[in-house]
Amino acid sequence: MDNNGNILATNKKGIDVIQTHSFQIEHIGEESGLKQLDADLNSIARDRKGGVWIGTRSGIVRFYNYSRNVVQHPRLEIHRVLTFMKQDVGLKDTIFDYNQNTISIEYTGLWYSQPEVVTYRYRMKGYSNDWIPTRDRIVTFPNLPPGKYTFEVMAALDGQFKDASVASYSFRIKKAFWRETWFVMGVLTLLALAIILFIRDRDIRFRRMESLKKEKVEYQYETLKSQVNPHFLFNSFNTLMAIIESEPVKATDYVEKLSDYFRNMVQHRDKDVVSLEEELEMVETYYFLQQKRFGEHLSLEIDIPDSWKRTFGVPPLSLQLLIENAVKHNAVSYETPLKITVTATENHTLLIRNNLNLKLKPDASTGIGLENIVNRFSIIAGKEVKVTTGDHEFTVEIPLIAI
Repeated sequence: MDNNGNILATNKKGIDVIQTHSFQIEHIGEESGLKQLDADLNSIARDRKGGVWIGTRSGIVRFYNYSRNVVQHPRLEIHRVLTFMKQDVGLKDTIFDYNQNTISIEYTGLWYSQPEVVTYRYRMKGYSNDWIPTRDRIVTFPNLPPGKYTFEVMAALDGQFKDASVASYSFRIKKAFWRETWFVMGVLTLLALAIILFIRDRDIRFRRMESLKKEKVEYQYETLKSQVNPHFLFNSFNTLMAIIESEPVKATDYVEKLSDYFRNMVQHRDKDVVSLEEELEMVETYYFLQQKRFGEHLSLEIDIPDSWKRTFGVPPLSLQLLIENAVKHNAVSYETPLKITVTATENHTLLIRNNLNLKLKPDASTGIGLENIVNRFSIIAGKEVKVTTGDHEFTVEIPLIAI
């Protein structure tokens, strides 16, 4: 028994140390230099300090002051790290760029007596948790992806890794800058800003184009509206001249009614669309004026539901111009009466029909009446006016505009 209470048992292969407080047995043999001890039972003695002296054929062994376990595993250390694209790497270097991702780690398990029996196992946590056995003292990991890693290695004798210590080295491989969050967020921000600027610029250009189109349409429509008054005035004066020559008394009533008519026209001239009710009032006034001239030889029949008169509308003077064209282009007399009808259809359109009694010598005209109507409906409602000329009848179909 030594000075720490450990019981020593010798044999040819070394010394067995029995710890009396735990009854664990540790063997000290060739790995500590005790090769072929071959001690004699009578050659063991203990000195005053508790040291144990053992006589062997090759010399004397002194066992003294044993207070901890005998090292049964090689002393392990990681002493060098190598990486592609970076020289002079030390163990304090723990951060590598994305292109320095081929890592080599060199380690050594110190066991001087029998270095050939030293074996290792290692793993790279963050890459794989599996232990890989090897006898090599350097291991290489090529093309590691960006991330955090911890290299762990153990050394033992003949693969006995129980209770073996672990040496470790932790490091991180950075992402390429174009994969970093700040770069991706910056690119996305710039892209979003570019898209916003593009959309805003497109909207500005679109609004500018729409504004130009609107101004053009408004100009065209105002031009068309400005044509209506001279057109009607021109034809009204022709009618007035005819009445003055034949019936001067009727001419006075005609002028008064004509004055009322133009008063109503002034009220409607700034409107793009008027209700059917307002338009029919203008038509009735116009019909009254024309009957002063043609009497019973001119007839007008209107068949429109009362519910439509405030629900739908038309550009101002549309119906009046169509009726005026029928009077202007056809002979109206006892032999050739002119009948005009205005009828509602199921498709929310109006059919304006008149029989054909074309004049041999047409009245003087500005030539803008029907064309004016077609253009105004196209601009205001985007709808088509249908014109049909038959052998005995002339028909115009105009769409109604909901108001």
